[in-house]
Order: sequence, then structure tokens, then C-alpha cells
Amino acid sequence: MDDLYYYGETPYHRLHPSAKIIFLIFYSLCALIIQHPLYNFIFFVLSILLLVIGRFSLAHLMRFAVLLPILIMPAVIWPFWLEGNVLLAIPLGFGRLTITDFGLTFGFTMVMRFASFLPPVIIFLSTTRQREIINGLHQLRMPFKFSLSLTLILRYIPVSKLDFSHANAAQYCRRESEGKGKYQLIKDKILLIVPVFFSMLQRASTLSDILEMRGITATKDRTFYKAEKPAMKDYLFMLGVLVLFAVCLALRISGRAHILPGIL
Repeated sequence: MDDLYYYGETPYHRLHPSAKIIFLIFYSLCALIIQHPLYNFIFFVLSILLLVIGRFSLAHLMRFAVLLPILIMPAVIWPFWLEGNVLLAIPLGFGRLTITDFGLTFGFTMVMRFASFLPPVIIFLSTTRQREIINGLHQLRMPFKFSLSLTLILRYIPVSKLDFSHANAAQYCRRESEGKGKYQLIKDKILLIVPVFFSMLQRASTLSDILEMRGITATKDRTFYKAEKPAMKDYLFMLGVLVLFAVCLALRISGRAHILPGIL
């Protein structure tokens, strides 16, 4: 996860990790529970403003371009899926493909929902180191075992990716890919998963022995070399996020922010 960290000075870097965790959870929930074109568009504009405030470089934001299919799929699927007044009919050999007004509206709403969901994820990954997550969860009174387990899981993702790249580089250096077809190359890449998987198991076993030798779970309370407490600005930031969540929840319960009953 640290490979996505943005090495710069932004307002979000100065926030306490617990405030950023609250922001990630409840702001993302706000983006998901709102389901109305107008409210979702307003939320989308607010999310863009949050990224602008962060002053992230364009090169750094492009590292998250792999998430763009999440935005494209709803715009492609929903207009043809839901019934409604037909706006456009495309004749095909086996029938016709129709675009409805309700499907187009709902597709736009879904795109705005997912587009509003991505900025808090980008901000959190770009401004929070893995070691800060344990401190943030500790300040939120989460069990230390849960905090440590979550951090280790997040750490395993980039480590496994690095192991796979090393195995792939070793395979390339042995020139095993020369003269092979595409299907054989794909098969070779799949076979690389086996040594990477056993490497993960060996690393997990070693880590378990280290934690046991250090008595990591011998006491309920843990001490930290540097455990900063949330400041007043952090509490105000968390309060603002919780108030926003309460407003979005009230709109959803009242039915004003839900245009399609039965579908999330």
C-alpha cells in the first residue's frame, strides 16, 4: 500500500490516521446510500473539490487509472438493462438493442456514485502509511489483534506483487518465453502463482513465530514509540464527516435520495 503513498505536503497528510479512517468509512457510505441524479452529482462535485484541496499531482492520480472500468461499466450496462421509455433502438440481427430513459438516468446515477466513492479511497491510500493504520485504529478503540491483522493483510498485497514480479523477471532472464505462443505464455504466468503462494505461506509462518517470540498478544494494551493523539482539527473533521453521513442517511430514509426501490 505504501507504493501508492504520495510524498508531498497536503492538508490530508496533517490529519490524524483515525480521522482519515473515519473519513474513508463514512464518506464512502455517503456515496453509496445516496441514489438520486441531483444529489449524486452534487456529491461528485464535492469529491472533486476534495481532490483539488489535496493538490495531488496528475502523475500520481494517473496511478489509479486502473479503477476507471468501475466507472465505465455502469454507463455501458444500465441504459440497456432497465425498462422504460425507449429513447433509441438499435436494430441487430437477433433483435434490437434499446436505450431507455430510466436506464440512462440510473446509469448516470451509478457513475456518479462510484465516482464519488473513489476520491476518499485515493486520499486515504495517498496520505496514510501502513504503520499509521494501527495507531489510527488504536485511537478508535479497536482491538490490537484486529488492527495488526488488517495491517498485515494490506502489507501482503504489495509484497506478493513484488514476489510475482521477481519470479517473472527470473523467468525472463532464463529466456523461457522465447519461441512460445500466447497461450503457453499465459500458462507460464499462471504457474508463477504456485511459488509465490508458497512464499507467502513461508513468510506468514516466519512472521507468526516472530510475533509469538515477542509476546505480541501477552497483554491487552500496547505501547507505541510515537503515538500522537488527535488534535482539535481532527475532531472537527470527524464531526463534519459524521454530520454529512447523518444528512445523507436522513435523505435516504425519507425516500428523497432513492429513485429506484428494490435496487441499492
